[in-house]
Amino acid sequence: MELQQRKKYPLTNDPLTSITFTPSGSHFITTSPSSTLHLFDQQRPIQTINSKKYGCTAATFTQRGSEGSIPQSCIIASTIPIDNDVIKSNAIRSLDIKTNSFLRYFNGHISQVISMETTPWSSEGFISSSIDGQIRLWDNRVNKSVAMANISNYGEILVMPDPTGLVIAIWYNFNNKLIISSVGDFPEGLIGELTINSLNKNEFVCGLKFTIDGKVLLDLTSGEIIVIDTLKMEIIGRLIGRKIFVNSNANSMKIVRSTPSIDITPDGHWVIGSGEGIWKWHLKDLKIGGRLKGEIIDNNLMGHVVSINPRFNNIAIGDSNEDIIVYTY
Repeated sequence: MELQQRKKYPLTNDPLTSITFTPSGSHFITTSPSSTLHLFDQQRPIQTINSKKYGCTAATFTQRGSEGSIPQSCIIASTIPIDNDVIKSNAIRSLDIKTNSFLRYFNGHISQVISMETTPWSSEGFISSSIDGQIRLWDNRVNKSVAMANISNYGEILVMPDPTGLVIAIWYNFNNKLIISSVGDFPEGLIGELTINSLNKNEFVCGLKFTIDGKVLLDLTSGEIIVIDTLKMEIIGRLIGRKIFVNSNANSMKIVRSTPSIDITPDGHWVIGSGEGIWKWHLKDLKIGGRLKGEIIDNNLMGHVVSINPRFNNIAIGDSNEDIIVYTY
């Protein structure tokens, strides 16, 4: 796998907190914590959207909202407190991209939303989790969540649906536990669980990724990546070698960043990681119980967030200079 830099776009004075492609791969959107979203197509930036009142730590698209030649709407999570009102401050909002007006408010979370993903099983659905210990399933057409699990004793929780839309991976940083749950029976429907006892004291999971063949990748603050077989609920091994770049301008990266610093190609073969350089690992080379060292493919970039196009062979990476770099492979 070889990367070629295709485009470079200077953006804002804030570190990027998320990069998200539409399900069709035709567009992607970026967020920064203070106020700004940028919408891109395959060739250029096409719109800047300001959310100065609420800020934006993450944005995603429902399948329905991303239809058309230009996406109609996106879903954003906020960063700016509103008059000490925890409900308004942590609400998720549906934003009309053309008019820059809010279509709907999704109230429920009472702390910072830290993961938010499109649901493969519904054209109008998305899923979110928060520091408040809540996981919520949403339908873009209604204000209230359609299902909710309140696990407040566990604190920060990350979620990721698998590409088939049948199961959800849930990670608890409180006790280092991975849960696989059935979508159809959520919030019940436990399929399997695994506690990771090998994490170091200051090592925590800052992102999850699901492969097409049922593996879950845990993106660690140390730069290493744990690969888990969710059918057997056991650790396959670790991807190593990468060092994480720490951006001193970011307010508590543990909370602000919502896109992981790793992603997986749609075929499930390659893992791309950003940090001090851009790294790659071929998952087929990872042996049971092994530690596979990655190969650096661009040592000039200090990457922070990375997102791989689900349909086309390109990758978007946000670097430490608040630029976004688009590569082809």
